Amino acid sequence: NKEFSGLETNSFVDGLYFCVVTMCTIGYGDIVPVTPFTKFFACGFVLVGFGFIDALVSGMVTYMLDKQEHLLLSA
Repeated sequence: NKEFSGLETNSFVDGLYFCVVTMCTIGYGDIVPVTPFTKFFACGFVLVGFGFIDALVSGMVTYMLDKQEHLLLSA
């Protein structure tokens, strides 16, 4: 609680809100990391999170393109 600055409502809801706002690169600035550790953690969280999102979207696109190619070749 002392590592973030902002109006606190519910720690779980605030944590989820911070994660979603950060990963969507909106960055409202109403909840911000204060200590150097939490700033580095937030940077690492974004880099790792974008890697997972990239892998997920890439996998979905590859699956759809393979399915489309199979349908075109079978026609």
